[in-house]
Amino acid sequence: MALVVGCGKKKRPAPEYDSRRAELLFAACDAMRAGDTARSIEALGQMTRDYPSDKFPAVAYRQEQKRELLEQANQLLADVSLNQLEQLLRDTETKGLISPEMLAYSQIKNALDQLRIFVSRMPWTSAAALRQNLRNLDAYDAVLRQSPSYDQFRKQQDETLARLVSDESRAAVANTAAALELALITGNGLSRARAACKTLAETQPANFLTRALAIKNESVAKRLCTEASADEEKRSFIEIAALEKWSSMPKPAQEAVLNLLRRKGARSLAGKWLAARNKLTPSAASDFLDELSGGHAGCTPRQEIVREFMEKNLLPQAHYAAWCWKSPCPGSAEIVARLRQVGQWHSANRK
Repeated sequence: MALVVGCGKKKRPAPEYDSRRAELLFAACDAMRAGDTARSIEALGQMTRDYPSDKFPAVAYRQEQKRELLEQANQLLADVSLNQLEQLLRDTETKGLISPEMLAYSQIKNALDQLRIFVSRMPWTSAAALRQNLRNLDAYDAVLRQSPSYDQFRKQQDETLARLVSDESRAAVANTAAALELALITGNGLSRARAACKTLAETQPANFLTRALAIKNESVAKRLCTEASADEEKRSFIEIAALEKWSSMPKPAQEAVLNLLRRKGARSLAGKWLAARNKLTPSAASDFLDELSGGHAGCTPRQEIVREFMEKNLLPQAHYAAWCWKSPCPGSAEIVARLRQVGQWHSANRK
């Protein structure tokens, strides 16, 4: 019995081999493997023109176009050519070639724009300004932290912020102390200076000036004096605070401050006045006057300080009832009489 092959059907002819299509396809695939996007686009573009009904080259061509745009965006990003990158993103969107990857570049571009603004405003001199601009960067934190160098950059900015906050806090204490000292000596703006001290106590309760203004007993005074003995700024603060609270400070606490003045000398105008009014050294009175005419030139002491200074260093209060002290514009006779009275009193008290 004979074997029938094909069951009576005709053999289908093999499709004609298209060497041109194969050549273009091979060139495109070879270019893709080599990472040569421009060459793969050229080959695939020719295929879409030669074989418009073939879906594969059209899809691959569009994909390669997107990859080329990503490569361009990456290079522009590497060159920090942000204006050109922005233009490329606009063109990509116009051509309908935008992709999730390109949208990511858009985020990167916006992040780098913000970073460029940040850097252009450096160096920072205000904690508030730096804090606000760091908040602006925070909106792009996830994108920016993709760069290892950004972590170090951000750490440096955070350290700068901490330093500025510390510097501004110290400056606030120093300015408050200076205003209080001037008000205590001149009598001008005392209510305003005390209000500033109250505000400082609320915002920086642990600062040294606030603690010194709260001295209520000998142990606290001694502890703060020990802390201040090695720090000139703190010595000024405790001198100013002591002058402000002198009348309400217990005698032992006053003595702790005076001992600090004896050991270290007065650093501030307030301290020199405390030394002069308590006659801590033979030169205390002249040191106070020298400071008034030197570092605090133009600072006019209030009347109570002038009167107390004269009573402690020139004549007791009763002597100022004499006729020669009555005239606000003394003549030669009054001046001679005043000098004679001062000289006689001091001669009598040296015996």
